[in-house]
Amino acid sequence: PQALTVLVRTDGPIKQVDDLKGQRVAVGAPGQPEPIFMDFLEGLGWGKAELGGVVEMARSEQIAALCSGKIAAIAFTAPHPNGFVREALSACHAVVLDLAGPGLDAAVAAHPAYAPAHLDMSVYGGDSRLVQSFGPRAVLVTTAKLDGDVVERLLNGIFRHVDDLKKSHPAFVALDTGTIAAAAGLGAERHSAAIKYMTDNKIGDAPTGE
Repeated sequence: PQALTVLVRTDGPIKQVDDLKGQRVAVGAPGQPEPIFMDFLEGLGWGKAELGGVVEMARSEQIAALCSGKIAAIAFTAPHPNGFVREALSACHAVVLDLAGPGLDAAVAAHPAYAPAHLDMSVYGGDSRLVQSFGPRAVLVTTAKLDGDVVERLLNGIFRHVDDLKKSHPAFVALDTGTIAAAAGLGAERHSAAIKYMTDNKIGDAPTGE
């Protein structure tokens, strides 16, 4: 899954979400502002005016601008682990800001395609924090016509091999059955056979279709 990621300097003015007020934040390339960050601001009850500046600049310029103090934060959406994050963390002791709080909760509640995300910073080394964020989930999409037996076999394979999936790629390190089964962020109804499988096996919150 991808997650809204806000990078700040450890020696900079931003230690928590409220500290973003009055600060210059890079939000994407010119003409391509980061929409999920804007949804996060809306969840906080803020607009662009609450920031010290919404800066559009090329990704290649953002880390240098953060390190030099021209901007106080970089906001973007990406999967983790991520090469850009790794570069920023080593360039000037940057950190990923924890977004936990009412703004995150409100953004997820207002947008069905978003789900909470927990970013395991240990994949970058030297940081054992679990940072809270949100973003669009990776979703396996099919049609309602897909045979229920196929759906059941697929889910059975996934849930029986979660530990193997976690070992297969760093992006899956925080994967667990609860995350897979969560209804938040699907953006569509579950296949009826998936609902039955999760209900019968008491996985997650036994989601229902609408």
